Amino acid sequence: MTINTKEDLNALTGTPEYDRFMVSLRGSLFNIYKEDNEWIADESNAVIERFGLTRADFEPIEQPVLPINETAEKIAARSKSVINKDLKRARDQALAALSHTLPNGDIVQVRPTDMPNFSIAIANGRPKDWVLSDNSVHEQLKVTEMQEAVADGIAQGEAIWQAYTDGLKAL
Repeated sequence: MTINTKEDLNALTGTPEYDRFMVSLRGSLFNIYKEDNEWIADESNAVIERFGLTRADFEPIEQPVLPINETAEKIAARSKSVINKDLKRARDQALAALSHTLPNGDIVQVRPTDMPNFSIAIANGRPKDWVLSDNSVHEQLKVTEMQEAVADGIAQGEAIWQAYTDGLKAL
């Protein structure tokens, strides 16, 4: 079932589909981006408000894990091996969490492991049913939507790898 309205969501109350969708909506509570060489997580209510929800519906809300933002002085104060492990863990967590929000609010995963699936689907050149991050199905995901998701995933991945590389250079 496609969930487009608060009524659609309310109709699923008490079902596994409802729970999965709420997990996906929880993932939309922050916009994560890099500005002036620092990772920022800004609160975002755009998607949840579309379904008549507020942040109170998702309490407690945890801040998302961001790639490491440390000054050269802080980095120098810790051992190189510990920092290397921390950087790698932050990189891997960030890559494993890559997602893209479609225009209708559906969330697709755009992790590195998802890219071959997108490539095959795009190469076929026709819309395809696509499993979303909450394991629901977006029916007939358009090729242009797939291409946008891939471009967004690549941009996010490049930013994560750049932060990781910058961290290693600072060692």
